[in-house]
Amino acid sequence: MNEPFSLFHGMIIPVSIILGSIIVGLLLRGLVGWWVKRIINRLGWSRAAQFSIIIKHPFLYWSILLGIAIAIRYIAVIPWAIPYIVPCLWGGFILLLSQTIARIATQVIAIRSDNTRHAPSSTLILKITQFSIYIIAIVLILNSFGVNIAAIIAALGIGGLALALALQDTLSNIFAGIYITLAGQISVGNFIKISDAKFVEQAEGFVIDISWRTTVLRRLDGNMVVLPNNVLSQATVVNYILPDVLCRVSMKVSVDTSADIALVQKILQEVVSQQENVSSIQIHLFEIHEIAIDFMVFFVVDNPDAQFSIRSEIVKAVMHKFNEEYIMLKSIVNTNGAMLQQFAFSSQPEILPPAGE
Repeated sequence: MNEPFSLFHGMIIPVSIILGSIIVGLLLRGLVGWWVKRIINRLGWSRAAQFSIIIKHPFLYWSILLGIAIAIRYIAVIPWAIPYIVPCLWGGFILLLSQTIARIATQVIAIRSDNTRHAPSSTLILKITQFSIYIIAIVLILNSFGVNIAAIIAALGIGGLALALALQDTLSNIFAGIYITLAGQISVGNFIKISDAKFVEQAEGFVIDISWRTTVLRRLDGNMVVLPNNVLSQATVVNYILPDVLCRVSMKVSVDTSADIALVQKILQEVVSQQENVSSIQIHLFEIHEIAIDFMVFFVVDNPDAQFSIRSEIVKAVMHKFNEEYIMLKSIVNTNGAMLQQFAFSSQPEILPPAGE
């Protein structure tokens, strides 16, 4: 009769400690969340709510783990288990801490993209950051259990050579992706074109993502092109959109020699001026041939993503105006050899340096 009572009496203190740790954890979670959100709002950072949730989340569980660590010392029946339980509690604390740090790092990278003109970060950057944090956490957890980390590293080093040979193609893509990301010459959101025909035919489009193995492009027709990172790193790439620069578009317009040069220049100036997000317009008489007069049209696009729709609108408007003024348009030959009895256009976006340079 006394043994069950004594066992129940001996559990009062540990249970009270654990319940108390839960209450303290709830109070800390609310207090820390309010405090963090207030500081971030005062600093003017975005994503204050996300930061508040991420930082306050682990405090309840940390408090419970601390309560368990204290409570087990008052349970006389399991003193032998303390050396095994404490490392488990310490491992839980490290996992929660690493998860919190990884989420904070993800938000910091997102804020960097929000507050600058840089394109959104690639998946590779986020994965590398999170992987590094969790690797450090695993090493600390193994060390808390008394595992010899040096011996594991040595064993991995011996077997790593054979593994590297077996995964040579995968590893080359991973390191190529890291190089592409760190170099900063190609970023998510850029419009690029692979000019080396030996790699990919007509591989051009907006960069959607740079992952650990591939880079994904979205073509203008909406289809996706998936390129291995090592192919992209070795190819000759034309990048039409770079961060912190303006995009200048040049268009070559050819008309019949009987056309009024002044009238053509006036129409081109009016049509381009009517477009949105366009500035620094220049119209020049470029060349006079026996059968054609060539004009060069230059303008700067404030939003590089809109350059293709702007060129399309200019083409349609100029064709309409020329038809109204009875200006004869020269025929051109497309890549298939078919004659197009309309408008001779060739356009090439160029990159302008930032203002002030």
